[in-house]
Amino acid sequence: MPILISDTPPDVPLSEVVDVLPTAWGQPSMTWTGWTGETFNLAGDFKAATLMEAEGRSGLVMPPIEHYSVRAATSDGETWQGYNVLPRDVTWPIIIVGDSPQAMREEHRRFLATMRPDQTGTLDVYAPDGEKRSLTLRYMAGAEGDFGTTTYGGYWLRHSIKMRAYDPFFYGDPITQPFAYAPGVNFYGGGTGTTAPLFYISSSRTVDSAQITNPGDADVYGVWRIYGPFTSATVGFGSSTIVLPFTISAPHWVEVNTDRRVATIVDDLGANRWADAGTVKFAPLPAGATTTLAVTIAGAGTGTAVEFSFRPKFWRAW
Repeated sequence: MPILISDTPPDVPLSEVVDVLPTAWGQPSMTWTGWTGETFNLAGDFKAATLMEAEGRSGLVMPPIEHYSVRAATSDGETWQGYNVLPRDVTWPIIIVGDSPQAMREEHRRFLATMRPDQTGTLDVYAPDGEKRSLTLRYMAGAEGDFGTTTYGGYWLRHSIKMRAYDPFFYGDPITQPFAYAPGVNFYGGGTGTTAPLFYISSSRTVDSAQITNPGDADVYGVWRIYGPFTSATVGFGSSTIVLPFTISAPHWVEVNTDRRVATIVDDLGANRWADAGTVKFAPLPAGATTTLAVTIAGAGTGTAVEFSFRPKFWRAW
C-alpha cells in the first residue's frame, strides 16, 4: 500500500500516479501516529496529498497462527492441542513527494522521525461506519535506501517500510459497563406540611447485575474500578470472583486489572491492595458472547459506583 506524503500534490492527477480507491467508495481510512505524537493521514480521496494504494499492502487481515499438536506411536495422525497468535508483520510501500527537493527531504525527515525501533506508534483504521480499530507497531526496516526521482514533474522518494506488531491484535475502542449506587427513597414523604421526620430506605448491601457483550474475535481480560464509599465489594462473572473486604472512603477508588500480564489491585493513591484482597479469580470475557456481570457492595453511599471496562481484540483491521 504505497503511501503518498506531501503538502503539495504532483502536476498530474494522483489517480494517474498510483492505484487509489477513495474512502468515498466505501474503503477504510487510516492514520499513523508515531511515537512523537505527530499524525499522518494514510488514506484519502484522489485530491488528497496523502494516499494509500489499493494494491500491495500486507499484514492488515488475518495474523499468523502457530498450531500445536502431539503425535503418538499408537495412533495415526496428530492430536491438536491449541494455537498461538504470532507477532504480525506489516509492510508499507510509501511514496514521498514534494514540489522541490528541499520540500521532499523535509517531508521525508518528518515522516521517518515518527519511527524508532525502541518506540511504538499506532495505526488507526476507520471503517466507513465509523468503527475504529488500532494496532501498535514498531519500525523494523525498509528506509535504508534513497530512491528519489523527478517523475511527473514532482520530486519523489520511495520506501517499503516494514513494521511489526508484537501484540498482533487490532483493538477497538473501550467498552464500559457502569453500575451506580441509588440512594433510598423518602419513606414518609418529608415534604411541606408533613409531620413525620425524613426517613430513607437504603439497604446496607447493594446487589446489581448487567449483561455485557464482547464483540471481538478473542477472549479479553477487563478492568474493574470501584469508587467509595464502601466497606467491602465483590465483583465478577462466571468463574471470575474478586472479593475486596476492606473499606474505601469517598471519593477514593480501587482498581483491579485482570489482565494476566498486569494482574494488579491498586487504589487511587498508588497503594498495592493485593494483600488486603480476599478471593481473587481472574477470567477472560468470552469472545462473541454476552456475559452477566455481578456486583455486590456493602456500606454503599452517595458516590459509590462500579465500572467494568475492556477493549475488544480483533484479528483483522476490518
